[in-house]
Amino acid sequence: MHLRTLWSYIRPHWRLMLLGGILGLAGNAASLAQPLAAKWVIDSVGEGAFGAAPLVALTGLVVLGGVLAAAGAYVLERMSAWVVHGVRAGMVRHILRLRVGVLDRPGDLISRVTADTTLLSRVASRSFVDAGNSVLMLAGGIALMAYLDLLLLGVTLLVFTLILAVAGVAMPRIARAQERAQSAVGEIGSGLERVLGAFRTIKANGVEGRESRRLVRATDTARDHVVTSAKWTALARVAAGLATQVAFLSVLGIGGVRVAAGDLEVSTLVAFLLYLFSLTQPIGMLVQGLTDLQSGLAAVRRVRHVEELPQEKAEGTNTPWAKGPASLEMEEVSFSYTPNEPVLDRVGFQVGAGSTVALVGESGGGKTTIFSLVERFYEPDAGRLLLDGVDLREWSLEDLRACLRRVRK
Repeated sequence: MHLRTLWSYIRPHWRLMLLGGILGLAGNAASLAQPLAAKWVIDSVGEGAFGAAPLVALTGLVVLGGVLAAAGAYVLERMSAWVVHGVRAGMVRHILRLRVGVLDRPGDLISRVTADTTLLSRVASRSFVDAGNSVLMLAGGIALMAYLDLLLLGVTLLVFTLILAVAGVAMPRIARAQERAQSAVGEIGSGLERVLGAFRTIKANGVEGRESRRLVRATDTARDHVVTSAKWTALARVAAGLATQVAFLSVLGIGGVRVAAGDLEVSTLVAFLLYLFSLTQPIGMLVQGLTDLQSGLAAVRRVRHVEELPQEKAEGTNTPWAKGPASLEMEEVSFSYTPNEPVLDRVGFQVGAGSTVALVGESGGGKTTIFSLVERFYEPDAGRLLLDGVDLREWSLEDLRACLRRVRK
């Protein structure tokens, strides 16, 4: 499900992704041809017929591969910027239409719009294309290694299978640790937003230490999850590097014995070892791509949660407003923020058009709640509110709020 969501973000820019992938694939193809060019150089030297052509071909392949890889990386990074822009713009538009009641942790929402979408950038630019190109490059490398020597290929695949299984175990653990770390960062943002919003009150009551300890606990949690993710990521990367090194030693030993016995040419062994080392890059890219994908999917889950938060309903007729004083009436209105804890219980009053009325009462008495109900930030549990004799639910939100003004104290 989350992979489909991630693809829905990338799909509008599939042409750029395809172009970047083709350029990267062409660069990888040039890299795959380099060991064969190196074998050509060695064979020509061994035959005493060394010329400039093999060396020029090898140099050209090296330069061409680098240029194509750089061009592909630029195209993918550009696509990534557009993907993140689209996700952020959509989240901002959605958040501004949310119901007031769901904004209990604005700091966490800020973290999701900024930090989580930054993780999407890395996934959009590299994971899909790198994983695809890596698989193709691995397939091409394995095919050419099979062409050179099937026995050495069998040894290589056996070593890689055993060691890379460890990397497969690490991937789901990386995903869980990343999602928990991102949630902890959101807790830090939410806590800071709350503390800074009540900064004077906190200082006046001398509770800086308590609030500081609470925020530090959140940073401790984030650190612990990041360390856990780093541990499993390091294990996956070490497994990828170790697989290449162990395979190299195995191929070198077995291949050396076969060269000494006259069953294998030196140039073939050198070319095979070059292909073996060339697999280091696609394997590393594949492991890194899968690791980034785990982080990206964790970010997608948090972004998707924001996109699923309920928005205000704009239903209601476009009730005309006479641009003059309006009357307000509350009829048996009850409301509670949490079940069984009513803030207003069957409240009713009338305010005539043109009147000046002050609501006075102790803190928590429901003054702000009444204004929030008038502006339809919340809906009453029972009863109704009427503006100029018309139920507020029959007004469109745009027309209702156009005739109200709120001044912050």
